[in-house]
Amino acid sequence: MTANLLLVEDDPGVAEVISQMLQDAGYGCELVPTGSAALALLESRVLQPDLFVIDVRLPDISGPKLARQLTQARPYAPVLFVSAYPEPGDEPMPDVHWAFLPKPFTSDQLCEAVRQLLSAGLTPPQPC
Repeated sequence: MTANLLLVEDDPGVAEVISQMLQDAGYGCELVPTGSAALALLESRVLQPDLFVIDVRLPDISGPKLARQLTQARPYAPVLFVSAYPEPGDEPMPDVHWAFLPKPFTSDQLCEAVRQLLSAGLTPPQPC
């Protein structure tokens, strides 16, 4: 089964490259440019992502704040932060399973980070 990813990246060129890398690796990838668009998509229940890929600095909300909101709805979905800045921020996130990948990165580095997060064993309880 293919994992579904939600990519939140505001730079159109960077977003297209990352999205293509993920699709080439066989992942389903939905792309949105803002935190509010990500929240609306998740709220619509059209997409139930297995993993979030979030730029740390978005125009409408910080990546860590968005991650907290998204993982409240999908607590078993880990977060991969991507950024040209050194780290996701000073805010502690004990309730979010996350990793950080600095930009620029290669397709292999991205896919390895995604694989590691997806294989971490975070799975929702199975229905009876």
